[in-house]
Amino acid sequence: MRVNYVKCGNCFNLIKELPNKSIDVTFTSPPYNRKRNDTYGLYDDQINDYYTFLVKITKECLRVSKDKVIINIQQNFYNKVDFFEYLGYFSENISGIVIWQKTNPCPSGNYNKKTNKKSVTNSFEYFIFLTDDGKEFKHYGDKNLINHITTSVNSENFTNHSAVMKKEVCEWFIKYFTKKNDIVLDPFLGIGTTGLVCRQHNRNFIGFEIVPEYCKMAVKRIKGNE
Repeated sequence: MRVNYVKCGNCFNLIKELPNKSIDVTFTSPPYNRKRNDTYGLYDDQINDYYTFLVKITKECLRVSKDKVIINIQQNFYNKVDFFEYLGYFSENISGIVIWQKTNPCPSGNYNKKTNKKSVTNSFEYFIFLTDDGKEFKHYGDKNLINHITTSVNSENFTNHSAVMKKEVCEWFIKYFTKKNDIVLDPFLGIGTTGLVCRQHNRNFIGFEIVPEYCKMAVKRIKGNE
């Protein structure tokens, strides 16, 4: 099976090309669907039916993955209903959740002068672990239902993309939840952090990305750091 490549296109179409149980682990971070469209310079982050979007891609990821699917979702004001409905839909498949606790999150700018109160800052993100049977949640070391990764927001700056997966966070998951020579799928590759980390840690990867410019950035970034 061909591995270690970036393919540009719609992940819903590209993932259909992968046979059942042909991937070891899926690790990915779908678009936030923030509605304000202020995160991706080259992608319109407004999905009319975000719930169906998440359910559809998760089903496909479970189909192609032998071991587990790890999906990073930042629940926010705009997607909260879809997010919690999504958790309910896959309740029997969810084996655990890891919380990424950010030590330097983007501050909340919503201030109500009448009540003299500010909105609560969103300082964490969810990593949802799913399997076909919701089997026991474990990684190569300890057993935890919830594990905190305390780290700052991404220190790398990239033109036209302000939501790049932090390399330190990606490395933590690849190190503890995959094995050497595993094939890791990322259907929302962005500018290539998953592929970069996999190559640096002796894992194989397959990455899909819908934005051509991000695909080019991903290939250049991965090749330049191998």
